[in-house]
Amino acid sequence: WEEHALALIADAKAKLEVDGAMVVCRMHAFDAGLVKLLARQGPPAYRHLLDHHAARGDLRGVMDTCEQLGGSEPQLWVEALHWLASQPALHEKEVGRVLERIEAEQLLPPLVVVQVLAQHPKATLALVKRFMTRALASEAARIKEDRGVVGVLADETARMRAEISSLRTQARVVQTRDCSACGQALDLPSVHFACAHQGTPCSFHQRCLMSDKDKECPLCGPEAARVRGIASSSARAPPAQVQESFFRELQAAESGPADLSRFETIANYFSKSLI
Repeated sequence: WEEHALALIADAKAKLEVDGAMVVCRMHAFDAGLVKLLARQGPPAYRHLLDHHAARGDLRGVMDTCEQLGGSEPQLWVEALHWLASQPALHEKEVGRVLERIEAEQLLPPLVVVQVLAQHPKATLALVKRFMTRALASEAARIKEDRGVVGVLADETARMRAEISSLRTQARVVQTRDCSACGQALDLPSVHFACAHQGTPCSFHQRCLMSDKDKECPLCGPEAARVRGIASSSARAPPAQVQESFFRELQAAESGPADLSRFETIANYFSKSLI
């Protein structure tokens, strides 16, 4: 009957009442059927499947679950690491495999990995030596890359400051022939701005401006206003206050449409360069 039951569970067209089927499997200690039922429910139930094997102390079941389902649910590898660190025996081969996947998927910072494994009384430095060596080498490469970016940004900042100084102290010859708004040939009266939108000097017919009193280029103005807002927010709010505000808003967003609200909160802070 077990073979027939497994075939029925594996049949995607079969209309099973999954919760009821799981109760029956538990009543009859039908572990193979319970495993297939959990796997059949998809990613939301994968962690329950891992917990099922972990509760039975089934090392092979835990590792097989991670190998088979970890591609679609990478957090299974993190759960497996915590479980391995809590076991009386130290399974070095399995820990090594889990560390490989955590490193490949970048699931945990190296320090957190060390802290988790440090809970095991038999864990040694040799267990994480290769993992930490690769992590430190990767971090060093990232630091080198960041320094290169910092150098480029410093040069760009110096260039911008020189350009600002030039705009403030030197005259500029305007040779633009077409209006930046309508594209027609310029005629008097016309208005010229010292900025350049996408490399093209900004010049307008006076009639093309929204108001005769416009003192800011309508093309470059919105971006300039955004940058001023970022600078103002960064200067006004101390880092500790920004972090407190961020986590408070993130927690409040959990009561809304889950992923969207949290994403909007994070995106808002990123757009202002606050995190």
